[in-house]
Amino acid sequence: MRIDRIKLIVLMAERDMTIGRLAELSRLSVSTICQVKAGKSCTPKTGAAIAAALGVPAGEIESR
Repeated sequence: MRIDRIKLIVLMAERDMTIGRLAELSRLSVSTICQVKAGKSCTPKTGAAIAAALGVPAGEIESR
């Protein structure tokens, strides 16, 4: 799964959320969040955790 990095950045900005806070809420490492934010692929489970932490459905942040 690839997360649309622009959507991720926008959602984080709208929520005034840092990488550290997103990592904390999603229960993922800061390193994982940084990799996803840089455009690397992730597992569907990781994508779902990030989406849940942002309060959106996973499909909303998935890159098409």
